[in-house]
Amino acid sequence: MSAALLNPILLSDERCSLAVLRGVRKQGAVIVAACFVLGCTSESPDGQSFGGAGPGLIAAGGMTAAPALTSPPPPAPSASNTALPALSADAGSASGGASPVEPGPADTAAPAPSAPVSRGCADSALLMCDDFESGAIDPVRWVGAKPGIEVAEGRAAHGRYALHVTGSAAASNVVMSHTSTFATPRDAIFLRAYVWMAPPLPPRNWNYLILNGEGVMWRMGGTTTPFGSADGERTIRVMHLPLHKIVDSQVPFPTERWMCWELELRREGKVMNLWIEGQLAPSAALPANAGNQPFVFPVFSSLEIGINHPHPEAVAPEVWLDDVALSSTRIGCVAP
Repeated sequence: MSAALLNPILLSDERCSLAVLRGVRKQGAVIVAACFVLGCTSESPDGQSFGGAGPGLIAAGGMTAAPALTSPPPPAPSASNTALPALSADAGSASGGASPVEPGPADTAAPAPSAPVSRGCADSALLMCDDFESGAIDPVRWVGAKPGIEVAEGRAAHGRYALHVTGSAAASNVVMSHTSTFATPRDAIFLRAYVWMAPPLPPRNWNYLILNGEGVMWRMGGTTTPFGSADGERTIRVMHLPLHKIVDSQVPFPTERWMCWELELRREGKVMNLWIEGQLAPSAALPANAGNQPFVFPVFSSLEIGINHPHPEAVAPEVWLDDVALSSTRIGCVAP
């Protein structure tokens, strides 16, 4: 794997102005790219879009690479699952300016993520896990399932059944919610899910896993660069609302195959860690503020799964989800 040289790249399109740091692989550890949306025409929590900054280049001033964090490499499921160092990032102004953010006293580097255990749903230590092997949506575990959500055979990550979700070509929010785990207040949570997406991928933003609390949403899904381009690069990303801030993993979003996604969100130290197929993607100890707005890690109250896409598309999106789990510690991918 590699140590990276960081080069700022300025990008602009009709929707977003981005400041990007890309890593160039050499011998040693790898520093991956971190992409932060500094000004955007963005999505609202109810799936609509509204205006942000207009087009134009945003200077990359104030964005620096933090010292790499080290963590023990996760074990199998695959030989390539080597942990990558985390990045610490200072977001620019949410209004589209390039003003750097001075870290406050609470802005500390994220501690090394805990090692995965590669747990399936039989593990009673998990806070919640659903492999959908009952063949139906559990009405105690999940509430508010909207039309377009079903448990089906034919494409499970493990076992016989998985959750099958079909959206509409129009902007849609086809989800169901889990709340019982959050009856106990939780300001730190680990989420794991297997994701299989049918082509074509939307050319804008889309979401499958959403953690909610105190008016804040952390949404896992994909994005396209340039935004709205049918030929753009699709990557896996996490978005924070209401700030409309993106942490882009720079991991290409594949179709027609299962991928193991894991997310850690922790209020103390403002920690976010994202793993794809057991490999640590860029993470950050985020600053106390993004521009003039607070960057909030809430006490979480619910998990939504399904399809949320706030823009009309040419084709209705389709996704399969399996082995969805919540825990107070790192979960890991299901052992082969």
